[in-house]
Amino acid sequence: MICFPSMPNFKFVPGKRKIIELEEDYLGPNIDGKRTIVKRGFRCDGGSVPRIFWTCIFHPFEVPFIACAVPHDGDCAAELYERKECDKRLRTACGMFVRAEYKIGRFKRWLIYRAVRSWIGGGRIWKRHTPESIADARKFVECVKL
Repeated sequence: MICFPSMPNFKFVPGKRKIIELEEDYLGPNIDGKRTIVKRGFRCDGGSVPRIFWTCIFHPFEVPFIACAVPHDGDCAAELYERKECDKRLRTACGMFVRAEYKIGRFKRWLIYRAVRSWIGGGRIWKRHTPESIADARKFVECVKL
């Protein structure tokens, strides 16, 4: 199992543009005594960052953003928390890097948070959840309390 802040091990899904599949379990950051485990086989889009914003935020699969995006995508897909809490956890994770070259500054963290809180960024995706999609995601995602 790979642990935050290391980068998740993934492959691109053939025929699915911008979709990745985890090749190993990934343990997200410890936030308020809880960590998200995203299991091998989970599929997500990394970070739903529109191409126009890649230069000012991040490429969706770029280090360090992908390390924060995968647990966030898992939290959201499985609805382990309310949407706002999932987004706060993403913002917190973005500020947890120890190595200076991976630091995500306050302004970028704020931009990322505002993007996922918007209807375009996260709201429309959250509204698409069904009981079946949530149940399927929960096969791959779980919360561990420390």
